[in-house]
Amino acid sequence: MDLVFNGVDEPRVIVPHGTLKSSLRSCPERGGSDHTVNRSLSEIASPPYEFLNNDKQNIWELATISCPSGSPAANTRFSPRPQPRDLDFVRNVSYVKDTCQNPDASMRHGFIVAPNTLPLNLPRPDHAIPDYRPDTHYNAELDFPWTSKLNQLYWVGSTTGGNSQAHNHNYRLMHRERLVDFLNSAQVNITLLGRALPGAPWQSFRTSLSRFRNLFNVAFTRTVQCEEAACEALTKEYRFRIRTGADDAYKYRFVFDMDGNAWSGRYYTLLRSRSTVLKQASSASLGTSGSGRGCTTSRSVWIRRSCRRW
Repeated sequence: MDLVFNGVDEPRVIVPHGTLKSSLRSCPERGGSDHTVNRSLSEIASPPYEFLNNDKQNIWELATISCPSGSPAANTRFSPRPQPRDLDFVRNVSYVKDTCQNPDASMRHGFIVAPNTLPLNLPRPDHAIPDYRPDTHYNAELDFPWTSKLNQLYWVGSTTGGNSQAHNHNYRLMHRERLVDFLNSAQVNITLLGRALPGAPWQSFRTSLSRFRNLFNVAFTRTVQCEEAACEALTKEYRFRIRTGADDAYKYRFVFDMDGNAWSGRYYTLLRSRSTVLKQASSASLGTSGSGRGCTTSRSVWIRRSCRRW
């Protein structure tokens, strides 16, 4: 028996749509016969494994082979639209979270644009993730009461998430770079809700994100996974700050957590804190985040009770 282990923090398991559909049809119905489960191993045909080296290149076709043939992601004639500079409301959550319905994602995430290491075939960016210890590196004595925290959104990190290349400036399409660029740009318009008087109907209106720049503390701390020329370009194009300890996030009321190469290892640590956690992930993650002082207290209790301890 050969056992294959994934030693890198990237999801990489996917089943082609035809194979998946056929396998689901052959599965026993819930509560019905399990004769297919009890077949001997000799009766089950196991196709050979194939190992491909797909790192540092766009893997969209591989990442979407489980999508139905009629879905937008499977349409080979599709050309990605330019990344919009303005931000509007999400009007259909299930739709925008469905990779098969959003071929624009082929140029929106570092794991798709140019994964740094991808030696196995058939990856998928939205598979479930393993358990994490909820209390890793969290020290309540270093945390602050909600009323003492800075009223800002905080995120700092390195340029992981993909392999940055100079000849095509592909880093501009990657998720971390897009976040840092977006929240530090003076040329972005956003849609907000407001009302003229208390009790009046809420109305959407457009405004410039630069009005709220003092509410964001978002920057890179170091360049990694990049060609030398790309590393130099990154330091010139994006905001960088001095690297600090992980406990620095506890100073802020709102902390943003996002993917690197895959899932974030500090997500559960942040959930234990007294800050409100905002989450971006391509992988399905366990957890929730509250909003405001009372919710952060109840959430920290929930995370201690709900997450498995190692």
